[in-house]
Amino acid sequence: MKSIRSRQLAQSLVLLALSTLGSSAFALSTWNFSGGCGAVNGSTNNATLTCAESSANASAVTVTAWSVATTAGANYAAASVGYYNPNGFGVTYSAGTGYSAESTSNPQHTLDNSGRTELLMLNFGSSSVDLNGVKIGYKANSSGGSTGADADISVFRFTGAALPSLSLSTIASLAANSAGGWELVGNYADLVTGTNKTVNTTDKTSSWWLISAYNSGYGAATGTDQGAANSGGVTGLQNGNDYFKVLSVAGNATPKTNVPEPGSMALLGLGLVGLVASRRRGQKSV
Repeated sequence: MKSIRSRQLAQSLVLLALSTLGSSAFALSTWNFSGGCGAVNGSTNNATLTCAESSANASAVTVTAWSVATTAGANYAAASVGYYNPNGFGVTYSAGTGYSAESTSNPQHTLDNSGRTELLMLNFGSSSVDLNGVKIGYKANSSGGSTGADADISVFRFTGAALPSLSLSTIASLAANSAGGWELVGNYADLVTGTNKTVNTTDKTSSWWLISAYNSGYGAATGTDQGAANSGGVTGLQNGNDYFKVLSVAGNATPKTNVPEPGSMALLGLGLVGLVASRRRGQKSV
C-alpha cells in the first residue's frame, strides 16, 4: 500500500511539473493600442511605437507603418503611425516621388487602400507569436461616414532567416513570398468595430507580422484560412474602400529560447526519482 501511495505521489509531481512548463511556455497575450502606447492623441509623425503586453506574458510589440502605391513595381515606403483616442492606430504617408502627402483629415488617417495601400508591421521581439486575433476600433467609408463602411484586411507573417525589411518590397513580391520571406496567412473581410476577428486558424507563428488594408494584388493564401470562403475566394473583399483603425491584437506567445524554470525542473526531477524508487521497491517485493 505504501509503495502504491509513493508511486501516485511521484506521478502527481511529474504531471504538475509538466503542466507548469507548458503554461509558462505558451500563454495567451493581448497588445492593446487604445492608450496610444505613449503617443500624443492625433499624432501622425511617430516613426515607431512600442506597446506593452497587457498581462506581462510576453515581449512588448514594436509597431511601424508602411505604404505602397497600387501601381506595379512600386516599393513600400516608411509611413507614420498615428494614434487616435480611443480607436487605436491609423497610418498616414508623406510625399514621395510621383505622389503627394496623404491628408491627415478623416478618414485618410486610417489604414486604407485608397491611392496607396497602408499597413502596420508588428515586431514581438523575443517572443514567437501565434497571432490569432485582430480588433479594430473604427471604420468608415471614403467620406468618413458609417454608411457602407468597410474593413477588409490581409495578414502576413515573416518566415525568413534575416531581419525583415519592406523598403525594397512590392505588392507583387509579397504575393510571391519572395520579399525576404513574407508569407500571406490570410485575407479577412468585413471586420466589426470592437469585435475580435479570428485570424490564422492554422496557428502559424512568427516574431514579425503585417496587418494590411486588403489588396487583391496580394493574391490568395494557401489553405482555407481566409474568413468566409467560397469557390471564388473570400466573400466581401473589396479594393479601395477600406478605412479602419487597429485597436488591439491577440495571440499565444512563447519565448524563442524557452528555458524551463528551476522550480519546475526540480519538481520534474523529484517526481522521476520517486517513480524509479517505487518501481525498485515493487520489484524487490515480488
